[in-house]
Amino acid sequence: MSYQAARATLIDAAYDWQRREFFSSFDPAAPTVILLPGGMGSQLDRTVDAFAEGKALPFGDFETVWAGFGLIFGDEAASLAMTPSREDAKRRILVPNGPVRWRPFYTPYGETKAFFRGAGVNYFVFGYDWRRPAIENAIFLDRFLRELALRADQLRGDTKGLENATLLAHSQGGLVGATYLARFHAKPGDSLDRYVRRFISVGTPFYGTCGHIDRYYVGDSLLNWLIGRQTLARYIASMPGPFALCHLDFESYQHLNATTDIGQDLPVYPTIDHETSRAADIHDPAMFERLPSWMKGEWADAVREAIDDSRDVMWLLAQGLPPAAHARTFHIRGGITPLDAKHNAKTSATSLVWGPWPNPGKTEATSDQSPLVAGPAGRAGKQGDGVVPYWSSRLAQTPRSRVYDLRKATDHMDFMEHAEVLAAVKHIMDHDAVPVQSEAMAMASMMMLEAPERSDEATARAFLQRVKAGEVTAADPQDPGIWKRVLESFSVC
Repeated sequence: MSYQAARATLIDAAYDWQRREFFSSFDPAAPTVILLPGGMGSQLDRTVDAFAEGKALPFGDFETVWAGFGLIFGDEAASLAMTPSREDAKRRILVPNGPVRWRPFYTPYGETKAFFRGAGVNYFVFGYDWRRPAIENAIFLDRFLRELALRADQLRGDTKGLENATLLAHSQGGLVGATYLARFHAKPGDSLDRYVRRFISVGTPFYGTCGHIDRYYVGDSLLNWLIGRQTLARYIASMPGPFALCHLDFESYQHLNATTDIGQDLPVYPTIDHETSRAADIHDPAMFERLPSWMKGEWADAVREAIDDSRDVMWLLAQGLPPAAHARTFHIRGGITPLDAKHNAKTSATSLVWGPWPNPGKTEATSDQSPLVAGPAGRAGKQGDGVVPYWSSRLAQTPRSRVYDLRKATDHMDFMEHAEVLAAVKHIMDHDAVPVQSEAMAMASMMMLEAPERSDEATARAFLQRVKAGEVTAADPQDPGIWKRVLESFSVC
């Protein structure tokens, strides 16, 4: 058995175990929500033993890689990196295992779970390997939902499947959900109704973000203190999945501009070259020479393949979802510029400009600046949610009548724990229509819900500096806000 076949076998086995746990409390008469977390919102566990051809699969012990204390107090970040052949580090297979659980300090989506369980909803988190392509994760999602529907049939003694199921996707999870719907093919006697009644995305970057590609050049301002800028950028570049967070390719944009109303939100292609003022599409082979050196050499073929995977997703979504899927799609998005803890505007970059390296003679190995800078801002009040541009968080074919623009929720990372978001989701589930803002706000006002605070970057950086100096260990208690800020600095979307 090949490495990739063994990996698929272990992932399917992990999903089967999660299905059994889900059905231990499943109410066949209740609606179901299946959450697709945002990027890096899924827990990843790895086998203790390495895979070896000709030997039994390493079904034994697993240990958490993402997110575990080894990320901060050890070198576990290297375990998230992948080889050019897309194998996990040291051939220790990584499998997704529900949502991130960084106990006792910080557990994303905890309030989401409490809300739906309190509303009598069957709730399940479909964790996925966010390092890998959306199409691969969509294939696993398809297999998972089909098996889930069969088990629901067996439990009830009918063939209704998941009769009233909502696929709820946060951020990057929406790319997986939309890709699944775009590729869905009904088998004889089958239909999408058995698996998904409605698809709701929240802050999904369907056409990319303005903040991800920078990481291939300059890493992350917080994590660089701990891991090192170039090392961190190399780790990120080894993961094919996040390449889909770069802006959509120029061909897909042209198709959308000719067939939809995307031009109202995005009148020109979002990435341009400062020298020519023309489109600068990262998917264009001519742009490959602008990429960092560690994406070349032995990595050249792997990076080209990752960029091609990204373009496949963009082109798939540019064609639009099939009619059956399109009719059940809703979007929730942020458009009002969010504020930070000091009530300063957190700018949502809406476009990028490619420029030269800022200091002649310096390379990406030594420069702490990127050749990419923020381009002209979008319309006033419609920049986005601080991570995803306003124009990117709606499939262009989705009618605006099925899009809810958030009024109070303005923090992308906390969307799924905000009362307004959950109120809008519940209204859509109950009525198959988005609420008017006054209805959502009235429902939200009755919900005792508040996302935990995060520390500012300066506080988190000081903490990481103390970790690096050996002054703090995993046994030392810390402010949960620090853990939240550190964990989110790893997150891509």
